[in-house]
Amino acid sequence: MPAAPTQEASPELTLSVVMHNAHFAFRPVGKAFRGGHDTYDAAVDSSGLQIAPAGHGDSEPAPLHLLTTSVAGMRSDGSAPALRGGQLVTQRGPALEVLENTKDGVEQSWEFASRPELGGEDLVIHVGVSGQEFTGASERGLHFADSGTGLGFRYGLATWVDAEGKRTRVVPTFSHGEIIIRVPANVVANSDFPAVLDPTVGPEFGMDNPVYVAEPREQFLSVIACATSNCLVAWVDRRTNTSRISATRLDASGAPLDPWGIDIPAALDYSQTRLNVASDGTNYMVVWETDPAKIMGARISGGGKVMDPTGIPIETQRYYNQSPDIAFDGTNYLVVYDSQGSTGTGIFGRRVSPSGIVLDSTSITISSSSAHYRFPTVAFNGTDYFVAWQDSRNKPNLPITYGDIYGSRVTTAGIVRDPASIHVATITADEPL
Repeated sequence: MPAAPTQEASPELTLSVVMHNAHFAFRPVGKAFRGGHDTYDAAVDSSGLQIAPAGHGDSEPAPLHLLTTSVAGMRSDGSAPALRGGQLVTQRGPALEVLENTKDGVEQSWEFASRPELGGEDLVIHVGVSGQEFTGASERGLHFADSGTGLGFRYGLATWVDAEGKRTRVVPTFSHGEIIIRVPANVVANSDFPAVLDPTVGPEFGMDNPVYVAEPREQFLSVIACATSNCLVAWVDRRTNTSRISATRLDASGAPLDPWGIDIPAALDYSQTRLNVASDGTNYMVVWETDPAKIMGARISGGGKVMDPTGIPIETQRYYNQSPDIAFDGTNYLVVYDSQGSTGTGIFGRRVSPSGIVLDSTSITISSSSAHYRFPTVAFNGTDYFVAWQDSRNKPNLPITYGDIYGSRVTTAGIVRDPASIHVATITADEPL
């Protein structure tokens, strides 16, 4: 439920908050906007809100379709929604309809900037309903379900909140294919404005049996890089059964510039896992490993546009490539990764230009032998790159987690200065990384 529309302190902005907001924000897809969670999927366009419960097995539950048809006696004109941060807003007569995606469902609210002209009558909102059957009302709200699967939604009780924070519970009713929400005239007359009215549409299986879902590991492995004008946070987002790469830019104060997130089209269809990001000062390069284990990349402009929607194949020749890292030397990027398998084990790299061209036709062998090599990282010191990694060459009979740390310098031309590697640190058997 939103807070009363009075001025409040902004919540503390943390990386987890940024990722959470981007996960739940609506985002443009074609001519519509999409949102949702593990238990439902929502689509919004000028015809209204269509919200579908997540199916089980091969079942495809019918969606519930909702459209505000009138507010305070004024008919809706079918206006198209617009983004406001991660929310969607549509003007509905004297009110601004707001749709916000949350873990509990889609919150539908109407914001009234000033007192509507009611002529002493109640404030009444009509919402047209189709797609699912009305199954009844309870003390928690109205209930709709797909007849085939039993999956559906509860249209919850509403709350009228005025500018002073006074709250009035409003019970919606259903009649002749419409939800009717009625705020008594005396409540409106005694309210300070602006004010808001806010029910929530949440998934359930059977009446008053909400569908809950655990949220661990939904967004993880966040990485960040900064350009001259802003920063970019990227992370693995498990909003569906696969892992995708999402991102958002942050301004100098840390506020998200893309609260609905940036999806990389090339990183939607695989089980994305480890990733990293670097900047050339203007744009960004995100790199990630896919399943099967290839190393892919994509540029995102400083303005938030994905410049390589189909992705940049950085390493597809070697077997089982993983754990990419990336750094920029002022002219080009160096992407490093480890490769395990029959075609060789070791730490490898390829240079990529800011225009997205892979400069090395074959991978640069930074270190390779029969030992196990994992988790490379790379930085540029103004002259050379330095690549470091975990290395089991001195402990062949112990797990890789007990490996020592080795490194090597690599020139901007891709020449390895230390082919025998530099022994950086020894990890004792009782101190695994």
